[in-house]
Amino acid sequence: MKLFNQALLTRQAWRLVAYPDSLCARVLKAKYFPNGELIDTVFPSDSSPSWKGIEFGLELLKKGIIWRVGNGDKIQIWRDNWIPKDSLLKITGERTRCRLRWVSQLNYGDVQDWDRDLVKTIFHKHDAEEVLKIRIPTRPTDDFIAWHFEKSGIFSIKNFAWKLATEGLATMQNRKRRNLESDSTCRLCCRDEEDGYHAVVACTKSRALQWFLLLLDKLDTEERAQVFFCFWRAWHLRNDAVHGNGSASVEASARFVRNYWSSLLNIRHGAGHDEKGKSLAVSTWSPARRNDGVQRKTKEMPNWEPPRQGWVKINIDAAFSAQSGEASIGLIIRDHAG
Repeated sequence: MKLFNQALLTRQAWRLVAYPDSLCARVLKAKYFPNGELIDTVFPSDSSPSWKGIEFGLELLKKGIIWRVGNGDKIQIWRDNWIPKDSLLKITGERTRCRLRWVSQLNYGDVQDWDRDLVKTIFHKHDAEEVLKIRIPTRPTDDFIAWHFEKSGIFSIKNFAWKLATEGLATMQNRKRRNLESDSTCRLCCRDEEDGYHAVVACTKSRALQWFLLLLDKLDTEERAQVFFCFWRAWHLRNDAVHGNGSASVEASARFVRNYWSSLLNIRHGAGHDEKGKSLAVSTWSPARRNDGVQRKTKEMPNWEPPRQGWVKINIDAAFSAQSGEASIGLIIRDHAG
């Protein structure tokens, strides 16, 4: 619970950093840091308890936020987190006598590319290599702050892995702490207290899926992410057994995890080419019976339907090329006549 509360405080600090134009951020800025930025501010010791909590979350947040390089005008070379690595996100080598301060000073003037000779001169070799790995946008854009440990760049506590790690799942233990249950014993095995570990690992319902983890033992790091899919499925089975009919079999769960992961990989990699990938969003099943004897329903792509008279309908789609780093977006506005 302590870790979960810390995550909530960090989430609030993230909102202030990521959305500085929100009403809450503007009110707090006017009172606590009218002449500076939140991440650079030293706060008074007599601030309110609520603000002290946000300060605590901000200190945790600073360990994981990173600047994404745009034009480099806002990023200080020697102080800020801007090097995307596994651990320390700053320049790690000893500072040289170079007087350059801003990342924008490492570019070729108006050309959106690194001055490679300059980078190799002022940084130690390992830092220079990391800097040159960073791709500068082909079009001028502002620098922005992101959360390094999420691919989306957004700090969130709404994902399953985070909730599991911080004991944030709605287990019987947590429900009892919040006075929602009188007993924290697991409803499935009726043996031990149900915390996060018990719910997805130790419980008999969860152990029935653990043989699947052995298949992941020799896979690479990306594929081992399937472990969390297995845990997520175990959590779903637990909820289905307690609140539903609990009819899903272990074989069906293993098949579900495998197919779900395969679909995500196809979406992520664009099925091998740069297309919009609409076919991945809809599964088309043959109406014929398959070997397992289960009747499959056909699900087709819905046709476009015009809006009511006097209204317009806007359809939007986008595409991204990982090879070139370019993205595009298109929209079409149509009335009732199409």
